[in-house]
Amino acid sequence: MGASSSKGGVSGKGGSFSDEIYKVFVELDTDNSGSLDFAEVQEGLQKLRYPANYAFDVFTTLDKDNNSEIDFEEFKEWVGMKHEDMKVLFESVDRDNSGFIDFQELKLFLYHLDLPIKNASMLMRKLDKDGDQRLSFEEFRSGFALLHPSHFSSLKDTWMEYESDSDLAGVSAIDVSRSAKRDESKTVPAWTSAVAGGLGNSISRTIIAPLERTRVQMIADAGRYPSMLACMQDIFKVEGITGFWAGNALNIGRIAPQMAIAFYAKDYFKVVYAGEGNKPTPLQTLAASMSSGIVCQTGVYPIDLIRTRLMTSPGAYDGMLDCLKSTVKEEGMRGLYKGLLPANMFAVPYYGTQFFVYDMLKVQYTTFNRPPDDPRPANPLIGIPLGAISSMTACFVAFPFQMAWKRLQVQGIGGRPIQYSGTVDCLRQVVAKEGIKGVYAGLVPNLIKLAPTGAISFLAVEAIKDFMGWRPQKMMSGKAIAMK
Repeated sequence: MGASSSKGGVSGKGGSFSDEIYKVFVELDTDNSGSLDFAEVQEGLQKLRYPANYAFDVFTTLDKDNNSEIDFEEFKEWVGMKHEDMKVLFESVDRDNSGFIDFQELKLFLYHLDLPIKNASMLMRKLDKDGDQRLSFEEFRSGFALLHPSHFSSLKDTWMEYESDSDLAGVSAIDVSRSAKRDESKTVPAWTSAVAGGLGNSISRTIIAPLERTRVQMIADAGRYPSMLACMQDIFKVEGITGFWAGNALNIGRIAPQMAIAFYAKDYFKVVYAGEGNKPTPLQTLAASMSSGIVCQTGVYPIDLIRTRLMTSPGAYDGMLDCLKSTVKEEGMRGLYKGLLPANMFAVPYYGTQFFVYDMLKVQYTTFNRPPDDPRPANPLIGIPLGAISSMTACFVAFPFQMAWKRLQVQGIGGRPIQYSGTVDCLRQVVAKEGIKGVYAGLVPNLIKLAPTGAISFLAVEAIKDFMGWRPQKMMSGKAIAMK
């Protein structure tokens, strides 16, 4: 089919709509073949930064006769299906009724769709063909001609929903309270993360308890066991099978509130650092993750200290209460926080790394080959690989501080000598006497334990959120016009 024959057929009907749409068709038909192939459709959509998979969906839907090319009649019908939506949206964005969308109106339009305002310049440059820094309806229609009609309708409905309750005085105004109101409809309360984090980690810790017991024992008594297997054999010989779950009830009593606090604090600090209704940057996500580590570690520290002493010094105490009473009697209330500084020195890089790596990997998964603001749903199964990777990475980064923290907690207990005055002194002595190997004593069982722990924990958290419906509402597909 030639371009002239298509135009002639349309012109014969004398329709101005057909004439205008034909102009758009010709602009997209870069090889002047009289039809659009996939490359031309993809090129047109790439102006708005749509990925190849979206272009493929559009092309296959447009090509109704499955001949691998889009003729003008198919294209005209495609644009016609959303033409009225285009007019309604254009007239609504044109707040001063000038017949054009100026730069300030375009910025407000992006803002109300929760898209970065900084993208306004790029979008204006892509759509403004005559360079007058404003968009006519023809330019607006041409820019969005290839969007799926249902996709464009979602964009229009999203804008109109916000526009319907607008009382802004001018096109440059930004009403933060409305932004926060909209954000509430797309997010879930932070307490849901707390519940999911607490339950998910309680499940994982019970499953991984034998590895946890072995890990802590090897850190506390570094050099005593030639291998992880030897340590496990010794625990079994002395305490039996139940020895592998020694302190697990207390561990659950610690881990449930600790991880609930950690997940809650991470979401809370994201809002604090990024501002209400704003998407946090990677650095803000990292800062929020590190802050959550300090809060959760300090909040449950006495429980962790008692658990560690019960696990590594069997027979020294008659139970939790005896350990608590003995610690307070012999060391005062400060004894319950013995090693808190190295614990927080560990918590900052550990939680910072774990949550940051997990969140960034999750973002990469949900946005890979997707429009930036139209991520794919997060399948709970992603918690397995992402949880394992993030936990193991965090362990390696923070392990020296964990080693110092555990040694400070148990020195002077169960016949162990008091050797270190603090974190720095502990690290200095260990490096001097045992080398780097001593700093990472117990790393292997730690990694072996944390890989499944992280996988199970984050799988459980994601599954609980999915089961309970604790997910942010999916962004309207029209938002995919955002550009990186």
